Amino acid sequence: MKQILFVIFSIAMLSACTFSGGKASLSGAPAADSRPPAYSSFQIGRKAIQLLPYPMRMSKLRHVVRSDNPDFFRAIEERKNELGAFDHSRGIGQELSWLETRMELWTKAVQPICGSSHMFELYSWRGGLTQLVLNAYGRELSSADEDIINRIDGMNITPQAKFEIYCLSVLSSLEFLTL
Repeated sequence: MKQILFVIFSIAMLSACTFSGGKASLSGAPAADSRPPAYSSFQIGRKAIQLLPYPMRMSKLRHVVRSDNPDFFRAIEERKNELGAFDHSRGIGQELSWLETRMELWTKAVQPICGSSHMFELYSWRGGLTQLVLNAYGRELSSADEDIINRIDGMNITPQAKFEIYCLSVLSSLEFLTL
């Protein structure tokens, strides 16, 4: 499980770099050229990444999942305040920062969705990934997406497990979760 989560985190970070134009910084500023590339650091400030508001993230997720079954979203709804939702009646304000704990909670919450037979039948491995990316990101597959898919395809695991890993990388990516 740790190995799969490491792969997902690595893919998400690769997606983040691709989403930001391949820079070592997500601020949009060019990466510092004062050090050789081998020593460049990848830094994300706590305030640099702003999540979409919780209702928007859930709307996007429902669009991708294409199911009205509340069981798909139960794990997320149970932790919605920890994921940045607001509840004015309890004095809980909206929180849009993307912290390590929130990353972990989100990934664990969407894992049953990505591992479901519904999602595998809806998108499948290889055959439906173009539609998954189109529904999640609103664009066609890029060369970076193809590279990630090829890396996952080279793993000695079932097509369902491959799909689950790619689905998790898509639904946990900055491109899916941020403005």
